[in-house]
Amino acid sequence: MSGSRNLPSDVQFASFFVYTPRAVTGEGDAGPKSRRLVRSIKNEAHHFSVRWNLAEFVRNGLSEELREHYFGADTTLVPMPGHAPLRDQDSRWPAHELCAEFVKAGLGAQSLPLIERAHRVSKAAFSSAAERPNARMHFESFRCATQIGPSERITVVDDVITRGATMLAAVAVLQKAYPAATVRGFALIRTMSDVALQNVTEPVEGSIVLRGDETIRRP
Repeated sequence: MSGSRNLPSDVQFASFFVYTPRAVTGEGDAGPKSRRLVRSIKNEAHHFSVRWNLAEFVRNGLSEELREHYFGADTTLVPMPGHAPLRDQDSRWPAHELCAEFVKAGLGAQSLPLIERAHRVSKAAFSSAAERPNARMHFESFRCATQIGPSERITVVDDVITRGATMLAAVAVLQKAYPAATVRGFALIRTMSDVALQNVTEPVEGSIVLRGDETIRRP
């Protein structure tokens, strides 16, 4: 089966940094810094993470409550796939690189690429609002690539979250495959449009809510 009836009404997620894609009045240094951060993660996640000890920074910057909810020695980290199937093993995959560093920092038991794209979807960053893939489209483009034994806790890790459609769909795929597991999402960076940022580091917990075919991310 496929379609919105297979999607949860909401999923929990957390994020650590915040970024605004466009300059706004009064943003100070935080806005440009956030955009440099996103470029670095997209272009060189592994090298950037190692150079700045990013995983340790995230671990130490999260509250104890968020660490317990999303990470731990009993948690499998699952990297979010990109918008298209990987061309080869050397293809850049920022979320996979982040997961590897998070495991080294003790934030997870293992990193497993349990989800892959069966087919390409439009890249949200380059699509108009009308052409942007919704949660149902993402769900139908995903498949479980690997099967593991029973796992109590699974956290899907992405580099950047915008509306949350991809995250909600990925969590739905894993909930279907592992119904006994608690599945949540973690994005290193969340997008906040048209906001004058005061700080780039802003750990939060929130939810992604499904309304029809559209998703609403809070916050």
